[in-house]
Amino acid sequence: MADFASALEKIQRHVKQTRVRLKDFFAIFDKLHTKRILANKFERAMSMAGVHMTQAEIQALAAGYPDDKFDGFVNYQNFCDEIETVFTIKHLEKSPTKEVHCTLEDAMVHKYGVALSDSEQAIFDE
Repeated sequence: MADFASALEKIQRHVKQTRVRLKDFFAIFDKLHTKRILANKFERAMSMAGVHMTQAEIQALAAGYPDDKFDGFVNYQNFCDEIETVFTIKHLEKSPTKEVHCTLEDAMVHKYGVALSDSEQAIFDE
């Protein structure tokens, strides 16, 4: 099974570079707005968002965010909250003295729309 932490970091890097909102893709499959979708829909939404991952990485992520009430479902709200820490921290206004650590602090991020070099793309694809 793929490493959960490396799969999560790979998605965070992709989201930070492309500025894509994963929540919008998951919401397509969540007609009742329950903030949970089936694991196979989770995989499809990731594919629609342009996140290219192996089957093992997708399964590791889906297993890392299970829904508390229903088996086979993924809680995409918790997943998206974790991914979006590259941009902001939720409810920071409620604790203004909280020490904030930047996720992917060491990441080299290109401006939106700038293509990666071949060597950078090779590192990203790992």
